[in-house]
Amino acid sequence: MNNASKAVRLAVAAICLAGAVSAQANPRKYVYACEVQTQAGVAGLVMVQADTLKDAHKAALGASARTLDGKRSQAVSLVECIEHGKGSFRDSAMQRLYDSTPR
Repeated sequence: MNNASKAVRLAVAAICLAGAVSAQANPRKYVYACEVQTQAGVAGLVMVQADTLKDAHKAALGASARTLDGKRSQAVSLVECIEHGKGSFRDSAMQRLYDSTPR
């Protein structure tokens, strides 16, 4: 392998590394709270970081949720998501759980 080829590979590796570090340094834009139906059959709450509401919907599904009965269960379907600090849940029990969740 000649020196020019080594230099090109080194430059490409440096660019890839810089991109990875940049992606880690930029946290998601918003925090969402999502009401989900869980595998246990109980409503639950999932907090996710996402750039868009659509991304929050995707992230919430399959996540571990804090259920209304105080347990943990996997989210199997989405009810609704709200942006943290903006809006409220339609379900008053879910709103109380959200309000009592440490952030």
